[in-house]
This record gives sequence, structure tokens and C-alpha cells, in this order.
Amino acid sequence: MKKFKLLKRALAATVSAALAMSIVAVPNVSAGTTIYNKTCSVENIFSDFQYFINGNADITQHQVGSVYAGGTAKIGSFGDGAIQDSYVRNLESIISTNFGAYLPDDMKKYKSELLYVGNTQAELEANWAVPSWMYLYDPKYIKPTTDAYVEANAFAGLITQSQSMADAAVSSNVSVNSSSNVVTIDLTTNKSATVKASDIKADTTVMLKGISKAADFGTSQYTISVIGIGSSTFNLNSKNVVYYDTTAGSNVNISDALRAYAIEAGDVQILKKGSMKLIWNMPDATGTITCGALAGHLLAPRAYVDVDSGGAYAGHHEGGIIAASVK
Repeated sequence: MKKFKLLKRALAATVSAALAMSIVAVPNVSAGTTIYNKTCSVENIFSDFQYFINGNADITQHQVGSVYAGGTAKIGSFGDGAIQDSYVRNLESIISTNFGAYLPDDMKKYKSELLYVGNTQAELEANWAVPSWMYLYDPKYIKPTTDAYVEANAFAGLITQSQSMADAAVSSNVSVNSSSNVVTIDLTTNKSATVKASDIKADTTVMLKGISKAADFGTSQYTISVIGIGSSTFNLNSKNVVYYDTTAGSNVNISDALRAYAIEAGDVQILKKGSMKLIWNMPDATGTITCGALAGHLLAPRAYVDVDSGGAYAGHHEGGIIAASVK
């Protein structure tokens, strides 16, 4: 199993309209030979990208990691912790970049400073001066559902893997207490579980057993598959997901725990060397998933993910997102 290299944090922010780039340069032209040369598996994607989106990506909040968007993308400030080149089929706007700013010194060697876009030079220059770190690639390589920069049918493979992960999980380690509105998932022995979407309401407490500290999420892969969402809207708020922290001597929510694990002293966004392997898997979701304070990776390759309407914690997440589209 490939190690998920980084905790990637997105910070909600109020951003202005897209700013003109300050660096004037002739964009570099790629002949389509630079590719993402890894298998597009769930493990590889979550190791390398913060957002991996099949269609449109409206992600104008601050994000730290790399981006792949097979449709039109609006991007805010990004790249502080990017360790993989980013790819966008049609870039509509971008606010700013700060490549490598949040990487510790011993991880600077992994820094990526490239964004490949499928726009024409004329399209880009009509909106801003194109910086030297932005590369064009020939649109003839771009197809509606696949891209020269990722393997053919990447999302078909991710959809299949998502369903396989759910099929391989069990529900016997899940208990539902309707009267107290608590769903308990015992991950002590089985590291994966399936939960019915109907059992998780907006205010349901999800208790994870077998976890004693945030670092546990980096030692084993934990996969929680929520099934039965279909075309309905589903809310995932990690503030309601808790475990008993043996150091604190009390229950803590995984949003606060993973956020603290990802940040050095104070509120400085510095990515720690380590990993995070908690996956929320939603294989049959085709509607909208609203995320408030998402902690863990979100695998929803057929769904529209809304990270901007998650309440007070909109846009805060520790992990990557694989989805059909995102806002």
C-alpha cells in the first residue's frame, strides 16, 4: 500500500476577484510529453493531489496542494505545499501562488512549481500576463473524459476502485444507537467499514473506536464507506466524528485533532512530514456532498462536492478530494 505522503490543509478564506499576474512572460509550450506517470489509483492520487476533479472545479478558497481539473477551473491562492505538477484543462481564473511556502526544509526537494493548462496562449493573455511557471499543452491531447496527462479512463478506474473498497468492507463493526443518535465504528481489528447513509444525520455523533491519537491515522489505512447516498444530498461534518484520545483523557473530534496534527506551532500552515490515510468513501453518491470541517480524504468520484457551504468551517479540510466536480 502506497504511503499517503502529506496532510494537505485547505484554509477557508475570503478572496477578491482574480488578480492580474505580476510576472510578464511568454508561456512555455509543452508537446504533451510531460505526463503524470503513475497509475491513477486512489492511493497515488491522494498522495499527490489535494483536488482531483473529473469536471469543473470552482476552488477559490485558499488551498495548499496540487490540482487536477478535467473541466473549467477557478483557482484561488494555491501551491504552498504542492509536491506534484498541477493540470487544468481550461483555466478561467487564478488568484496567486506561493509554491513550497509551507513545506519544511527537508521536504523542499519535493516542491512542484508547474501548472499545465489546456488553454490557448491567446485565451490566457486576454486575461493576464502569463507567468513562467505556467505551461500550455496542445488542446488536441485533451478529450472530454480523458487527458494526455493522466491515464485513459482514469475516473472510470477510480469509480471501480471506490466500489471495490466498499464491497471489501464489513458492516459488522458498526453499531447504531438511534435513541442517543450515535453511530459507533470499531476499527480496532477491521480497518474498514460500511455505514448506511440513512444512519448518519446532520447531528449524528460518529464514534471511532480503535483510535487513540491523531497519528494513528498515519499508521494504517482506515476506510469508511457511506453507502446508499445516491442522488440525495449528504452532509459530512467531521466536528461530529470523535475518538477517545488517551493523552487528553476525553473524546476529541477528528477535525480539530487532524488540524493540530498538520500544523506546527501557532496557526502557521506548515505541512508535517508524515501521512494521513483516513478515507471517507462514497461510491454510489451522485448528488451533492456538503463538507463542513472535513477531516480525512474524500473519495466521491461520481458526486458534486460543496466545500464552500459547510457552515462556519467551510473550506477547512485535512486531506484530498476526488470528485466529479467541486465548489
